Amino acid sequence: MEKKQIFIVFIIAVIVIILVGVIMNKENNNNESNNEINNELLQIPNPISEVNSVEEMEQYLGFIPKVLNKEISVYQVIDNDEKPIGEIIYKDESRYRMSRLSGDISGIYGGEKEKNINTNNIDVTIYTMEDTRYAIWKDAEYSYSYSSLISNENFETELNELIQ
Repeated sequence: MEKKQIFIVFIIAVIVIILVGVIMNKENNNNESNNEINNELLQIPNPISEVNSVEEMEQYLGFIPKVLNKEISVYQVIDNDEKPIGEIIYKDESRYRMSRLSGDISGIYGGEKEKNINTNNIDVTIYTMEDTRYAIWKDAEYSYSYSSLISNENFETELNELIQ
């Protein structure tokens, strides 16, 4: 082969390599754009909404929940695509939940049963889990839970207030 022919083959090879690189880069950019679009479409909305009062919670729950006489940190509603769960979080980290769902709505799993009590003809089960003490109960339509730090000496008094 002449030098001129070798040079032409070399130039063609370089052009082919550049074209392949450009095509690969373009496909890679398209995949990144598609991934960004797919990630935007796959975002799950936050199921927890803050509300301003128990009256506003009523719009979601169908009733106005009782409130303990202590400082409240936040009122919120958890939308679970079935029946919403209302939650009042107090400044002392205690939580009061209510919903038309049946069963344990405390969000605490693996607790150890401490005891059963009956207050105003409502059966209540009290559990402990690490540094938390919590109770669950149900009336005719609603399920409830109340949780607090074990160190809260007013736990059962506050629990009785919520059940009355």
